Amino acid sequence: TDAVRGVVGLMPFVLVNAQSTLQNFLSALVHIKPLVYLVASIVGFLGALPGFFKRLAFTPITGSMSSTPADLTRRWLRPDSIRNMAFMGRTEFDALTALDMSRWKRH
Repeated sequence: TDAVRGVVGLMPFVLVNAQSTLQNFLSALVHIKPLVYLVASIVGFLGALPGFFKRLAFTPITGSMSSTPADLTRRWLRPDSIRNMAFMGRTEFDALTALDMSRWKRH
């Protein structure tokens, strides 16, 4: 069929807003490697729980989702995924912060 069966993706920032409390907070978090590894380990532990307990542990994240996206999110939440997401965020913040926008035209 021509139907789309699923889409997975992450939306990157286009620019870093130095005045954004949320962006500054996220940037600080992804730069603290021990914290990233701790969160990844906790997610790995929770992901290894049997079905009912795993669903219960991830309910704060997946509670408002329908069953298929919630199942996909629970399968995606693995230690390697968390570390990879933090690495992508860290490199994105670093690259965009170092970007010289003085030559860009404003419309």
